[in-house]
Amino acid sequence: MSQRRKKVPASVKYANGTTYKDSEGKTHKRTSAKGTKRGDAYCARSSGQKQTAKVKVRRKAWGCRGKKSVRKWLIKLSSFCSYFKKNQRNQ
Repeated sequence: MSQRRKKVPASVKYANGTTYKDSEGKTHKRTSAKGTKRGDAYCARSSGQKQTAKVKVRRKAWGCRGKKSVRKWLIKLSSFCSYFKKNQRNQ
């Protein structure tokens, strides 16, 4: 009997910093740049793709919110501002 390999979760397999080989055999490192033009282009392009595990992980790494790429601190800041505004109205 042959032993089966454990399935590696997509969040580990496609994480930032991991390497992959292209069709020519060249090794490349996965990198993402949140909140940049390059990030916006990736998010817009991948928003129309089928949402596989790989696409979901990479979109999260790029900080995609819809078709735009957003830096993490901006997301936290915007959620804080909306929370603050709601509490201002209630008082």
